[in-house]
Amino acid sequence: MASDSAASAAADSVGSPESADWVSPPDPAGGADSLSPPDSADGVDPAGWADLADRPDPAGSDRVQALVRLLALLGSARPVDVPPVLAALPEGDLALGVEAVQGRLALPVREYILTEGPSSARAALARATGLVGGAGSVNTVDRLLALCDPDVDAVFFDLDPARTLVYRARQAILRHRKGPDGRAVIPPSVKRRLLDAVGSPGPSAQQLTEAAAADDPDLALAVVPHAKKLSRTDVARVMHTLDTHGRRREVKRQRALWAGRGSDFTVLGFPRFGNLPERFALGTHFEVRDSDDVTGISLERFRELVKKRQYTDHHRFSKLHEAAQVALRTGTITAAEMLEYARPAALALALALCDEYDAEAPGLRRACDDILTLIARHAIEQLGGDVKRWARAVAWADYHEGTVLELLADRDLTPGRPSGEVQYAAFNPTGFSAANILLALAPPDVAAGALVTKRMKKSITAAAREAPLCRALVEFVVEHGTVPQRGLLAANEATPDSILLRLLAKPKNAAVLASIRERELVDPQIGKAAFAGVPRDQELLDWIVDHAATDPVLALNAIRGTSQDPAWVFDATRAALDEFREEGQAAAYVLLAEVAGVEAVWALELDRVGSLDYMADQVRESMATGDAAPLLAEAAAHPVSETIAAYYAEPLRTEAALDRPPADPMTQLIRPRLDGRPDRWLALAGKLRERPRDSDAELVGEFSELRSEY
Repeated sequence: MASDSAASAAADSVGSPESADWVSPPDPAGGADSLSPPDSADGVDPAGWADLADRPDPAGSDRVQALVRLLALLGSARPVDVPPVLAALPEGDLALGVEAVQGRLALPVREYILTEGPSSARAALARATGLVGGAGSVNTVDRLLALCDPDVDAVFFDLDPARTLVYRARQAILRHRKGPDGRAVIPPSVKRRLLDAVGSPGPSAQQLTEAAAADDPDLALAVVPHAKKLSRTDVARVMHTLDTHGRRREVKRQRALWAGRGSDFTVLGFPRFGNLPERFALGTHFEVRDSDDVTGISLERFRELVKKRQYTDHHRFSKLHEAAQVALRTGTITAAEMLEYARPAALALALALCDEYDAEAPGLRRACDDILTLIARHAIEQLGGDVKRWARAVAWADYHEGTVLELLADRDLTPGRPSGEVQYAAFNPTGFSAANILLALAPPDVAAGALVTKRMKKSITAAAREAPLCRALVEFVVEHGTVPQRGLLAANEATPDSILLRLLAKPKNAAVLASIRERELVDPQIGKAAFAGVPRDQELLDWIVDHAATDPVLALNAIRGTSQDPAWVFDATRAALDEFREEGQAAAYVLLAEVAGVEAVWALELDRVGSLDYMADQVRESMATGDAAPLLAEAAAHPVSETIAAYYAEPLRTEAALDRPPADPMTQLIRPRLDGRPDRWLALAGKLRERPRDSDAELVGEFSELRSEY
């Protein structure tokens, strides 16, 4: 697509200010018809990116980076807004961006390229998928091959055939993928490349095998001069190809094809030859394979699964949850439709949040935030400031078999957590509790009031161990909670350090101390406080040794927490050292050096291995330099922290997170400004190109809000 046509393409895709098709900006429930008129007051230019594409680029990397950022931001767009934005981009830029993101494409971007995109973008997708794979890579390659695009096919012959995905693609092109005539669809450029390779002096075994496998008589004949280098399977394929194309007689005198290869190859043309296809599995088959992680199910299929109660155990719940996530990301089901039909209520609430690891999937943050925002809106509309109804909704969130909308509308819920009901939230594959999510969405004063209503003790106890945490829950447990509730809150990896300090200050805090000692994420000073009253005896030493191999962070925390006594630290490190892996040993030596000096590390390592020749490299270097720098460098290069659950890192563990709903900031910026506005998305593309040093949030934030409630 030429860049000078981008303006008209953008205008065609979004309409005009006077058009009757323009409606108010969408909320998360919006569908495909929710578009908004351009706002000239913002200085929006639908052709902004196209104009920039014609200007000199002082730094080519800025152009590529702008494309990468745009495609990443489209993961926070409504799926329905993606096609008109991509259609308005210059064709070359789209291809460049697709290849630069190395497979990390939002599912609507991927779908657009596979169904409507230009050949250059498809070729870029083929190259990226062949090189890095990624989610749904098998389905992506199959769909690309089904297009029978010569430019796309040629890409797989530029890539390393040692990659399984590439090898299978090449096999499909040469033999398995058939056209209407029942013959393989081999692009002329690919055929010419293989003919040239086989005809050159000394073709490789891989080239001969590929040509022999091709369902093409010209390629089969080309490998006949090299028959002695072919395997029995290769020869069988050559014979079968020539036979099916009626050209068997052309090689009747080529005895090297069958000589010495067994009775199946005795004389070319005998009836025994008919056994080759079965004996050597020469049949061909090609079909596009589905991939659950990129193929969105339809609303009808989702309703069918729900009707069959495909959520009554952990496996079924997880599969339904995964299918719902992909449907939201692809746009086959909208957030509003999901809330209307998803049951039990815990399923919809589980779709409202994702941990930091899962959130790396492009588009998942947006999908979760749409669900969260709609649940919050319906909760306020249905429950208002009624603390008793909020309390009952929170208590029943894990158990209610209806939809979340039915849960919020139900006025007959009994107080407290139900007994004898299935706890569907126990099947939830995420790290977030349905009850905690709903409590976090309540206005702070209402949440505080709900927690002090009757029969909420069990709900509070359960919530103290779960995430997300909110201010009302934390304050109640710290100031009025039971000893077990405080212990559970202290053990919760989402609890901020400032709250742990307040828990430590409470009387009867034995449960809190024990919980903190079992935490991986804990401030060193808090860890010391938790171990302050623990006797330095054999029981503690055994505990450290037991955890050194499986939970090195806990073992190191214990040693650090008792580091007031250098002699004890030396003994504990010596006892646990052989149980630690290399990264644990490196961290333990740094800790010992901090407490007792580098000389203690030297002495311990020498005592452990018995000779200077066998000492760890960093310890020997430390002895040579006389300082701890080599020890610190080794610990930094191989950190132990990888064992820590990453999704409990910032910002979840900040105290500020307790005071705000667990929403996605970028989605909250984009929804009221860019939803339904492809023209604004294109203007944003121009800003990304012109101002590469400004953050995404700054550039998106420059657009005026179109809906004040979001």
